[in-house]
Amino acid sequence: MNITSFPLPPKATGWPELSPSEFPDSRSTLFLIFACSGHDFRQALKFICRTYPSSIVVGINGGIIFNEKHTHLRSTVWAISLQHGFFQSHVSASDDSLNAGYELGSSLTDYPTSHGGNDQVRGALLFMGQNLNGESVMNGINALVQGDLPIIGASSSALSPEDPAWISINGDLSATGAVAISIHGDVLVGHGWGSGWVRHPKARPFRVTKAVGTKVLEINGRPAYPFLMETLQATGLSVEEQRQILLRNPLALDDSRGDLTPDRIRVVYDLDPDTNSISFIGTIKPGTSLTWCQASPEKLADGAAQAVSTAMPSTEACAIAFTFTSCGRMALFGPHLERECEALRSRLTKGAYMAGISTHGQVAPLTATTPISAWLNQTVSVLTLSEPR
Repeated sequence: MNITSFPLPPKATGWPELSPSEFPDSRSTLFLIFACSGHDFRQALKFICRTYPSSIVVGINGGIIFNEKHTHLRSTVWAISLQHGFFQSHVSASDDSLNAGYELGSSLTDYPTSHGGNDQVRGALLFMGQNLNGESVMNGINALVQGDLPIIGASSSALSPEDPAWISINGDLSATGAVAISIHGDVLVGHGWGSGWVRHPKARPFRVTKAVGTKVLEINGRPAYPFLMETLQATGLSVEEQRQILLRNPLALDDSRGDLTPDRIRVVYDLDPDTNSISFIGTIKPGTSLTWCQASPEKLADGAAQAVSTAMPSTEACAIAFTFTSCGRMALFGPHLERECEALRSRLTKGAYMAGISTHGQVAPLTATTPISAWLNQTVSVLTLSEPR
């Protein structure tokens, strides 16, 4: 496997010369762009598509970009060329989340997952526009794709409502729609996730009494926004600091005392004082119980390290780890966010690349034995890629 990375040129100039023998223009080559939020990478994207018309090209906006050595990278391109396999793109331009999932799931099932042929699909990367409900997209995919295809990915993210988030679809940018990149052939795909969150031991659960999709209108029979703000008044923090806690600290979707798996964690994405509502990254149904979560930086870093450890192959050296973490997790680390990145790097195989980005939602299988992928919040998800030596 040949891999290289370089900063994304601001215009369609300044591109490095890539060896055609190492990075042929074919489906064996993937160009992956992780762009800083607010970076319009359309010109660069179209340049790659013109120069490599037969290769697979995809990009996504996010927050913090990092690799195996550095954090706070500029927008970056990774070029990956397989020696024993190929990539295939699966696209949905639908702005209906469930339908987008159905379209991707239908396309992914066109390839076998269980025999040893070169067209066997081993895993997939998934990127979604921020306007889609990631939970509904995964429901659509999982309705058609059986539990033997690990899918790892993320939703694009914007740092503010004025800063649109994008993914690339067939060389064009879209704030809606979704694209999956399936990985085929004699390759080894590993996957893992890590959290670090637990239910707050002193938090009392409260119940959603009115909700539509991702928007919660009432909690315990009262308007949702003022209710949650009142629960934070005892902290003595300013209103803005309370808002930041709401936007960064996740809530558990049940009041069970069992282990808290990341598919049961949701994060508030938007606060609307005008309608007294709050919006989550993912569907919230009426009757859902919500409980505040807590985590220390040490526990979050341990969760990040666990994600990479679980994804590491046991028989071959990892070539690259595609790593998706949460903008909220990064914010909680504050000036010490390097701790999570260092935890991720600490479990990498020597010489492996890492392509990392923070986003507003992640996708990963919850178990290794039945890899049905789920929509996750405030989680680290990792897909590793290796080839036989």
